[in-house]
Formats: sequence, structure tokens, C-alpha cells
Amino acid sequence: LAKREIKESLIHIKSFNQALHSVGGDYFDFTQDSMGNWGIIICDVAGHGISSAFVAAMTKMAFSATAPYMQFPQKVLHSMNRNLTGKVSGLF
Repeated sequence: LAKREIKESLIHIKSFNQALHSVGGDYFDFTQDSMGNWGIIICDVAGHGISSAFVAAMTKMAFSATAPYMQFPQKVLHSMNRNLTGKVSGLF
């Protein structure tokens, strides 16, 4: 995970991750849309290793694709659910 820090007048985000294994499925991300709305996601994919990391990468892509809808959390979650259902069975 990339180390990032965001400081603005109304929000301060500082991220840190210390992995137990070199590859795994713990994941967090945050993004801001063009209207200034923030989206923050924290995930823990079951298991360790390549398969969990793969599911975390899929989750990151599904989350990134929802950037235009950050002001509507229900749309973000619905879109992510639609894109991930059937692809990550038993791992998330």
C-alpha cells in the first residue's frame, strides 16, 4: 500500500500499514471526487497470499471505478457489489 498523507482544512488523512506477510489481502484506500466528496474504504480479504492480494486488487479497481459517485454511498456499494459478486466467492 502506498504511504499517503492528505491535509486539508476539514480533513487530515494519514495512512500506515505494516504487513504480516509480504503479500496479502488487507487493503485501504481513499479518494476525492471532483466535487470534493471523500470516499474511504477498508477491507480485509480472508486468507493470506496471492489469492487474497488478487481479490484486494479487484476491490481496488471496483472502488476506483465508482469515483464519480462518491457523494452517493449506496451507488458506490451497489456498483462494487455488482462488479465483485461471483468473482470473489468465499474470500471476502
